Amino acid sequence: MNRKLTKFLIGFTMVSATFLFATNNVQAGQVLTPDEMKTQLNSQDTKEATPIKEKKAKTDDIGVPIDSSKVKKAIMPKAGYPSVNNYIYQHNPRFFNFFFVNYPSVNNYIYQHNYLHPNITQDLHTFSIFNYKTDDNRPNGVVVHYTDNPNNYSARSEADYEINGGWQSAFVHTFIDARTILNIHDTDYGAWGSGAVGNKYFAQFEMVTARNFEDFAKTTSYSAWYTAYLLNKYNLTPSLAQNHNGVGTIWSHHNVTQYLGGTDHTDPDAYFAKYGYDMNQFYALVQHYYDQMPANKASLDSVNVSENEIHVVGWHTAQQTANRPYSYLFLLDSKTHKEVKRYKINRVNRQDVHNIYENITNSLHSGFNNTLTLDNNMHNRSYVLMSRYSSDPNGNTDTVDFTFRNIIKVPKQETSVASMDSLTADKKTLSMSGWHASVDSSRYPYSYLIVINAKTGREYKRYAINRTQRDDVRQVYPNIANAGKSGFGLSIPVTNDMRGNTYKVISRYSSTPNGEGAYVDYSFDNQVTVPAIVKQNLGSIDTLTASFNNVHISGWQANDNAQGRNVHTLIVMDANTHKEIKRMTIANSPRNDVAAAYPDLYKAGLSGFSSDIPVDSQLQGKNIYFISRYSATANADADYVDYQFINQIGVPKKQVIESAASMDQLSRVNNTVIMSGWHAANASINKPYSYLIIMDKTTNKEIRRYKINRSLRNDVAAVYPTLYGSKNSGFGLTFNIDNSLVNKRIYVISRYSDNPSGEGNTVDYVFDNALNI
Repeated sequence: MNRKLTKFLIGFTMVSATFLFATNNVQAGQVLTPDEMKTQLNSQDTKEATPIKEKKAKTDDIGVPIDSSKVKKAIMPKAGYPSVNNYIYQHNPRFFNFFFVNYPSVNNYIYQHNYLHPNITQDLHTFSIFNYKTDDNRPNGVVVHYTDNPNNYSARSEADYEINGGWQSAFVHTFIDARTILNIHDTDYGAWGSGAVGNKYFAQFEMVTARNFEDFAKTTSYSAWYTAYLLNKYNLTPSLAQNHNGVGTIWSHHNVTQYLGGTDHTDPDAYFAKYGYDMNQFYALVQHYYDQMPANKASLDSVNVSENEIHVVGWHTAQQTANRPYSYLFLLDSKTHKEVKRYKINRVNRQDVHNIYENITNSLHSGFNNTLTLDNNMHNRSYVLMSRYSSDPNGNTDTVDFTFRNIIKVPKQETSVASMDSLTADKKTLSMSGWHASVDSSRYPYSYLIVINAKTGREYKRYAINRTQRDDVRQVYPNIANAGKSGFGLSIPVTNDMRGNTYKVISRYSSTPNGEGAYVDYSFDNQVTVPAIVKQNLGSIDTLTASFNNVHISGWQANDNAQGRNVHTLIVMDANTHKEIKRMTIANSPRNDVAAAYPDLYKAGLSGFSSDIPVDSQLQGKNIYFISRYSATANADADYVDYQFINQIGVPKKQVIESAASMDQLSRVNNTVIMSGWHAANASINKPYSYLIIMDKTTNKEIRRYKINRSLRNDVAAVYPTLYGSKNSGFGLTFNIDNSLVNKRIYVISRYSDNPSGEGNTVDYVFDNALNI
């Protein structure tokens, strides 16, 4: 089986698997690095996260004009220089605190006064609606801004500027002053407050200028609580980005400038420094409020999606579940987070969760292990899962929710599924096997496989088939009625009109026996090409030798085009001139080995040959090669096909030898010299007298000579049959050493002469051998 025989894991694109989370790790959104955030943005993301208009000069952080005439002298106007107080504080905070500030610790002051945050006031406006770049379209953190408008203390005033058109150059989600948390844009969507990258990942709010320290403490308290509220809402854990190289959920506008770019603002650093405050203290205050919020913990342990259902396992425990006995699971659209379907469930015990969160009332009975059925219109969509406790039996009011951030992807519902497991073709057979299941098969009882010419798109031929059992398909597609009997297998003989063509296959369920009428088809993408008829012309020389007398050749040669050409001729070619030297007709012999290797090659089993060619003057000294020819005529000069062998060989040229000799022995034994050998020469004819002449090697003068009778040497005659006198060319001599030989180095000359004395007309052979006496 291939692509169709899979179970799809939704939330990941893997198949037949689940995603798991340890039970002591509650569900939280993924925190990205700056590089990850920047590289994930495309041009469309940047476009929708960029304001329509540029912010004008002499305006605050979100574009509200600043009336410099109303600015108190105690507050330094913005110029091309840094804030003096901030600059001094950064370089010597003790000096700054001693001479310029007499404020108490802001966080301690807030803890002591225990401010109750105001309810969030919502006056929502659409402005520009765009999703976050995160997988679940929810923010990845919170950006803290300061309006930097020294004479505007009102959240409503700042918000109204945005609402009345200022949003086109910048807008944030919320404004916070000493009395109000005013939310004017849905935090489920991005805002234009901190450059394109920050806008695509973070919820954003502005802290409005405080009139005094008391108002600053309140504004800071409400801002920290609101930050904790957003982190809790979106299942994010507090972490300060500037302490982790830009990885965190709490960001200042200055942090965005540092790590993400797209803006050059540094708020709220200088504003905080005025009161001896900074982002680390703000982070501590956020953590304080985050820890005070009612516990709402959860984990989605696994998700497994099959054709028409999603199986989920996990848990959700919260402090506020008392008197909320009804539990629901919701599938929400992953982009809009609007409800698609809800499921009323019964919680199951989770001792492992209770062991970790024993102080949360319902932690023991917090689990869920449920199968969520999918309606037909719920396929090919992405979801997030939400767990809910409610006092309302219908789950509509008085609720405690937890939305998991895992994306659950449900694939398109399959009504007709199939797989071509194998589609092959050789010279004889086109074969196919696979399966095709359809929800309409019960209405269409007749099955066909239709072979289609892939080039023309036309039907070549159709074949009625009986479907075969496929239990593996039924296990994956239990909701398709015929899945268990959806298999097919077919082999058809290849005909000549199919050769060289490419084919694809359609599987059909039809209402009529001939495959027409009403039907449902599945067209497979697989294609196969039937091998074309390729004419072969092959051969090989097994042996090729040449001597003075004979050239031997053996091998085989067969040609698909030799049909009707039954005369086999071997042509000897001159390798230098490429001209024919001679030709001979040969008889072919059986070659079963060739037939086994090339079963489709014409007469491969009767392609052998062997021939011995006498060497004559035409062949002597030539480099030759061979052509094998099959022809329809005896003279092989018309209607023929050739095969040229690549092998070449040189035929040796016969040499005329005039004289030859060998000294087989020349040695001293005690006081005698012994020699033997042979000497034959064509010029010895009519020279019947033979001599061995002993020569002084130093002076090259004769010392003495011995008249000899030649002896029989059949061995010499066998090697030199044409050399005159070779059969009676032998000699042997033994003589005593006398004073004339003492201390001499001697060598020998063999002589044929026409004079009894050894003079007259002579033929000599001087042996290289020498002997010291």
